[in-house]
Amino acid sequence: MTCQSQGITATFERLHAAILLCDGNGIVRHLNTAGTQLLHANHAENVIGRSVTDFVDPDFADLMAEGLDVFVAELEGVPLKLMAVDGKLIDIILYVSRYENFVGEADIHYLIECRDISRFINASESARWREQRLNAVLNAVDQAVISIDQFGQITDFNEAAEKIFQHRRAEAIGKNISLLMPAPHRDRHDQYLHNYFASGDAKFIGRLNEFECVRADGEVFPAEITVSEQADKDDHPSFIGIIRDITLKKRQEERIRFLALHDALTELPNRYAFTERLERALSRASRGDQLAALMYIDLDNFKPVNDRLGHEAGDHVLKSIAQRLLGTIRKTDFAARIGGDEFVVVLENIEKRADIETVAQGILKSLKSPIAFEGHAFHFESLEFTVGASIGIAVYPDEAEDRDALTRAADEVMYRVKQSGRNDYRFA
Repeated sequence: MTCQSQGITATFERLHAAILLCDGNGIVRHLNTAGTQLLHANHAENVIGRSVTDFVDPDFADLMAEGLDVFVAELEGVPLKLMAVDGKLIDIILYVSRYENFVGEADIHYLIECRDISRFINASESARWREQRLNAVLNAVDQAVISIDQFGQITDFNEAAEKIFQHRRAEAIGKNISLLMPAPHRDRHDQYLHNYFASGDAKFIGRLNEFECVRADGEVFPAEITVSEQADKDDHPSFIGIIRDITLKKRQEERIRFLALHDALTELPNRYAFTERLERALSRASRGDQLAALMYIDLDNFKPVNDRLGHEAGDHVLKSIAQRLLGTIRKTDFAARIGGDEFVVVLENIEKRADIETVAQGILKSLKSPIAFEGHAFHFESLEFTVGASIGIAVYPDEAEDRDALTRAADEVMYRVKQSGRNDYRFA
């Protein structure tokens, strides 16, 4: 290097930003101490002589393949991720300047400045960053980032917000933020702001809140929202909201709650839900001085289905049985699957035993119709088979006065039906 160029590189050493000097092929020829530290390189020699693309996240390979000249025109910089020597990814803003005659160093064609914005990215997730320092990054995230002024008017609206709310940015800017809220929040938002400025009540500021939002087509959806306050360029209060559509999250939570209380195959209540609901049914019967009945149902001739045709056919039968049970019992009753081929039915609001017999007979009748199953995996086009059921019935409070005793009584009498010929019902 010439003395003059050494003086300039010495100047680069005093800069806090990472500086890389590259030749026309993007090969690093010099980097300052800040660049060595940013890339987690113990020595500059670990970087010098390598292509700058070696230190860019492969996700940006297509962009880097266009060459460094693509970045020269981007005066505001380009957000991307560097890959340090140790493999760690670092969020940066990349600025590239072209130096065709770099003070006596003809092989230096580009000056690359890398500004580490990792802390700003982390701050954005906690809603504590400043909008003007993240404009280059916010359009790359999948969360809506919306700025409003002290009057509730939208001043910025990123690409993710456009996708989530289905409003174009140009249409949203200048509108009141209540545009994105369903009733009754829409009518109350201005009052929320007034109360905040009047009392300092910051129940929505700086914390994660669940809220309902509305899309342009009127669809209301659940969202997680974090709001932070900042001053605008004129030192007026303004707010930035980070909004995440949690529709999928809510569906998953609902599915988890459903599966905790329901059989995954038939979607009937499971053993746990049955126990809880039977307890409540007996309490209601006791208060109303009425009868309640528990039917313990064990399928007949089900094992051959699994053995001969496989579990796919067996699952089909179980789901069909569940639907037939639901089609037979009253809306005030409920059915549950408590084990492999074992079901229970709880009957409430019973005045006489004949009502119970009617339901039992209806269940047995519903099972007499063959169940059709089609499955090309079994190399047949259509099969029909019939299963029956052995039903044991225990009546509250006649046969038992609590849940456990009622369950035992129904279970025991069901086995007596099995032993005496099957496909029938019997009272305890």
